[in-house]
Amino acid sequence: MKKKFLLFLLVGSLALNLGFLAVYGRKYFHTPPPNATACPLTASYVHLYTFLGLDEEQLRRIETMAHGFHMRIEEISGRIIEKRDGMLHELEKDATDRAAIDAIHRDIAALQSEMQELVVAHIIEMKGIMTPEQRSKFFTSMERTFALQDFAFSMPKEGMN
Repeated sequence: MKKKFLLFLLVGSLALNLGFLAVYGRKYFHTPPPNATACPLTASYVHLYTFLGLDEEQLRRIETMAHGFHMRIEEISGRIIEKRDGMLHELEKDATDRAAIDAIHRDIAALQSEMQELVVAHIIEMKGIMTPEQRSKFFTSMERTFALQDFAFSMPKEGMN
């Protein structure tokens, strides 16, 4: 029973990490045209690239690299969702196949690791395009968003007591 509970917690943790990465990727790397309307990144709802003050050349370079990044993230996200659904199906069965669950878990962990590596590489690539002032704004904004997410994650949910 204790192992099942720990597995359930692990699956929940993996789902939360995946959700965080998906939201993070969408918020920070979504690349609509420069004249796009608001993006809820900052308190003033200014699009990230406008907020950073990117010039036309920087926008062109970031949009070029962002397309491939988004395509790859969406592909990995889809595979993780399929694996997660498969794990849930295995967990629902009357006879639990621990080996199958462990294999799915390893697959999800590998995909999440691949996604995290892509995000880190993308941020490093973006850093190379931004000026020091733009990088400072970018990372300050990320820290603020992480703090808000950490706060929201630590808030007790009603009915969970």
